[in-house]
Amino acid sequence: MAAIEINDVEQFAELITANDKVVIDFWAPWCAPCRAMMPVFEQVFSSDTVNATGVKANVDELPMLAQKFGIRSIPAIVVIENGEVKAQSSGLMNEQALRELVA
Repeated sequence: MAAIEINDVEQFAELITANDKVVIDFWAPWCAPCRAMMPVFEQVFSSDTVNATGVKANVDELPMLAQKFGIRSIPAIVVIENGEVKAQSSGLMNEQALRELVA
């Protein structure tokens, strides 16, 4: 399943409630490393080998969500399992590193 682009905090809350594991990619359109990370994130979450829901959150549109997770630099990946943050990483990463973070 491809990554889901969220547009509001309510949609995010529904995803967290409905899924055991959610991986959020915090990004912005003006961020070159974020744009470079997009195909990597899409590749990982369009495969059947990942047991998690991929979510993309634009920090310009959802600043309160970014603030809630303490996002200070982007791209940033946050792994939430059963409603709790299990892992967090910032900066550009390759497919293998992303898969290891999500595992």
